[in-house]
Amino acid sequence: PDRIRTSFPRICEHLEKYGSLANEIGVPEEIFAAFVSVESGGSTTAIRFEPHLFNRDYKQDSDPPMPFTDAGDGFSLTRSETDKGAFDRAFAINPAAAIKSTSWGAFQVLGWALLRVEPDPENAVALFYDEPEETGVKMVKFWFESRPDAVEAARQRDFDALARRYNGSNYAANAYHINLSNGSQEALKCQ
Repeated sequence: PDRIRTSFPRICEHLEKYGSLANEIGVPEEIFAAFVSVESGGSTTAIRFEPHLFNRDYKQDSDPPMPFTDAGDGFSLTRSETDKGAFDRAFAINPAAAIKSTSWGAFQVLGWALLRVEPDPENAVALFYDEPEETGVKMVKFWFESRPDAVEAARQRDFDALARRYNGSNYAANAYHINLSNGSQEALKCQ
């Protein structure tokens, strides 16, 4: 319950800014604005490293390479484990795995999409830092193009199915589906 949001600052700005992109992708504008608001609050430069994903995907014989404090839902809420510094440390260990284990930009799309935009890890990170908004748009397009079931869930306003596809199987732990629904209702007031 404490993770349920009822305030979505700047959601009308997100609706205006990303409405045509939402239409291009086929997702209702108000739901797309809710994604931006819930994921990053509109920060095109947002980065969130996910140490549990890195440790899962980067296999080695010794202890997991990145610190990870489970918040009880399978992910870390410890800033020093999820911030840009943590990403930089993971990047020094395995650049591609670090990128894939990080959510990027206003839409917080996982890094496999960044590596589709630019396959070379060094160039991919440089591209994001140089052009975060444009790169984030390309990433979210790749994500929705690869998940027509998510587009359909959005069109049907099936927030559980949409949240599961976009945020993973633990989506309910963060009330992600409720926050998307609440955000989209708030965005409808802007129109």
